[in-house]
Amino acid sequence: MPTKIICFCWIALQPGNLKQQNQLVLNQLAEIERIQDQRILEKAEIVSRLALTTELEEIVKNEETAWRQRSRAVWLRQGDRNTNFFHKVANSHRRVNTIDKIKVKEELLTEPAEIQREIIEYYENLYSETEDWRPELEMRECPMIDEMTTTN
Repeated sequence: MPTKIICFCWIALQPGNLKQQNQLVLNQLAEIERIQDQRILEKAEIVSRLALTTELEEIVKNEETAWRQRSRAVWLRQGDRNTNFFHKVANSHRRVNTIDKIKVKEELLTEPAEIQREIIEYYENLYSETEDWRPELEMRECPMIDEMTTTN
């Protein structure tokens, strides 16, 4: 066997050359199929075909893993851009949701402590109970439960 072919086969068998490994196995499977078209395969050839098919599945699985890892590496390299984008969006939302100034009784408040105090006071007044708003119910003419049960 010439040195060139031996080197090619050795390189193809190295773990990092999945494309070459794939092509080598496919060529060997094609050769077995060519033999099968001409005659019935011997037991050793059938076993070899099964082993090559299993090896091809393993190579394809390793290729998928390599592509997944490569895409993850690309994402990690470009991740800073995404992080930068999301930080800008978050800061934008914070600016939109921040109350920088508020007008209370014709007075413009800009200090954060004053704004916070006025907002808290507003909602405390809004949700506090006053006694004068409740209606008074006089139930002098309503039947009592005791009376209803005795009359039935």
